[in-house]
Amino acid sequence: MKMINSHQLRLSYLKDQMNRLPHGYFGQYRGRKVVYVTYDPADRSVSVRNKRRYYTETQRGSLYSELVTEYLRLSNEYDMLMEEWKLLYNFDPKIVSFPLKRNKRPILTTEFFRSSGSDSNPLPVDDQIQKGKSRLRSKNELIAVQAIESLGYECKTEVELPDLHLFPDVIFLVPEADKALGVELDGAMDDFKYYGKAKRRQGNYFAAGFEEFKDILFFRMSDPYSFDLNRFKRMVEIAVELNSEELMLWNSPDNEDFRGFRGTFPGF
Repeated sequence: MKMINSHQLRLSYLKDQMNRLPHGYFGQYRGRKVVYVTYDPADRSVSVRNKRRYYTETQRGSLYSELVTEYLRLSNEYDMLMEEWKLLYNFDPKIVSFPLKRNKRPILTTEFFRSSGSDSNPLPVDDQIQKGKSRLRSKNELIAVQAIESLGYECKTEVELPDLHLFPDVIFLVPEADKALGVELDGAMDDFKYYGKAKRRQGNYFAAGFEEFKDILFFRMSDPYSFDLNRFKRMVEIAVELNSEELMLWNSPDNEDFRGFRGTFPGF
């Protein structure tokens, strides 16, 4: 179950994405599978009363089938989240517009996430774990990736951050926030030498402008075998909520005065 700002921002994102896609449904016509298009952002003449019908095996029908399938997937998620909202709250969610306004450019942008490659860390590791096409460097990385994916986010591991010589264990994309977040798994904080190394690495992130819980998560474990899955998931959810809260604030029409006030003070 999403927190309130994450919930509203996700609904806003889904609505924006749906508006960018053709709407429709699937059926049959004269014994052949067809896709019916009831809304097309590229053709304003298309409507429920003036729908288009394409055989799915044709080139155009195949294209529209993919787009309508994606629309239906997003629509199902939107309906599910709206039902959850109605059960939780007695007021309507705020829906904000995209592209989002924000007070600073994300450090890990969506474009960076999409273009970056996994497994870029050149340091050798003894026992790699294969997951799909990725080679994970520890069991804890595997647990973290599986946990983040279970929350609905796409992950990459050991991505190189240009010019920083930093390789977050995991980065994950939050599309509704139009940014990615990094994760460092500090897995042996009971070891004094490792502890010092982890703190120096944290300092490098902070010096590069990363904010904890806004851009980077540090998941600290007393030893490599004490991964608290529930605590980790909760940290991810809180990070998404903090980013969502800020974006809802900056993009809600009724907060225009606050944004102007906030921008007049250093550090805000």
